[in-house]
Amino acid sequence: GLIDPATPPVTAAVRETQRPPPSSTVCSGVLVYIQIFGTETRDAAGAFRPAWRALGASVPPIEDVLASARSAGRSPPEGHPVPTILYRDVGLRACADALAQTAKPPSGKWRVAALPSRLNGAPGTIEVWLPRPALYSQTGGSGAGR
Repeated sequence: GLIDPATPPVTAAVRETQRPPPSSTVCSGVLVYIQIFGTETRDAAGAFRPAWRALGASVPPIEDVLASARSAGRSPPEGHPVPTILYRDVGLRACADALAQTAKPPSGKWRVAALPSRLNGAPGTIEVWLPRPALYSQTGGSGAGR
C-alpha cells in the first residue's frame, strides 16, 4: 500500500474533534452578548445562538453596533480585527472556550481573551465581537456619513 501523505493531518483533525463536547451547563447563568458591525454577519451570528443556548447560556438579541451608534448619533466602537470572545472574569474561561468550540466564526479563528479590567462588563457576561466586514475597515470611517 502507498502511504498517503494526507494521513497525518487527517488523524490530527480527528483527534481534535474527539475532545468531549462541552457540558450543557458550562455556560449556565452566563449572558453572552453578540456584537456585529452591519448586517453582513447577522446570519452567521444568528446561527451561534441555538448552539450557545444548548450550553446553558442566555443569548440576548444580537446588537448591530453600527446601527445602534447611528441611532445614538455617536461613532461606532473600534471593534476587533478578528472574531473575539471576551470573558469578564476567570471563572468564565471554560464557558468562553466552549463557545469557541461550538461555533465557527464567519472568517478566521476565535481569539478568546479576558476583558481588559478598565472595561467594566457586568459580572457573568461574555462579549462576542465579529470583526467589521472588509468594506468598512477600508473606508476608515470616512464613509460613515452616507
